[in-house]
Amino acid sequence: MKETVEIVNARIASARLGFERDIFLSATLSLEYGGSMGQSYGGHVFCDVPSTPGGERRGTAYGTEAIMRILRTVGVETWADLDGRLIRVRREAGWGGAILGIGHPLEDLWFSFKDLADEMKGWTS
Repeated sequence: MKETVEIVNARIASARLGFERDIFLSATLSLEYGGSMGQSYGGHVFCDVPSTPGGERRGTAYGTEAIMRILRTVGVETWADLDGRLIRVRREAGWGGAILGIGHPLEDLWFSFKDLADEMKGWTS
């Protein structure tokens, strides 16, 4: 089956960077497409999960790289500046299609969590 992809405009309604359930660090972008349609992108774990409740958490290269690339792609310097920014979204076509990546509204700059994870498989720290 051939995958159909569409590119649509969106606005970042809110950008959250923080601890989920006080266990792991993650980032989520809440996107609005206009009207009543919205979608979230993110939720990837940016730290090692502690083996015991309240255990020490350590950040990962994946998390740091993802944060830096999201900021660069959107064209902002701080996480707080993401709120309200216009972006492009590459996603599977149709209602509720999975987000494949986000892009700068004017330049050919794109970010994808999957592409970053694939790229980092060969990295060493």
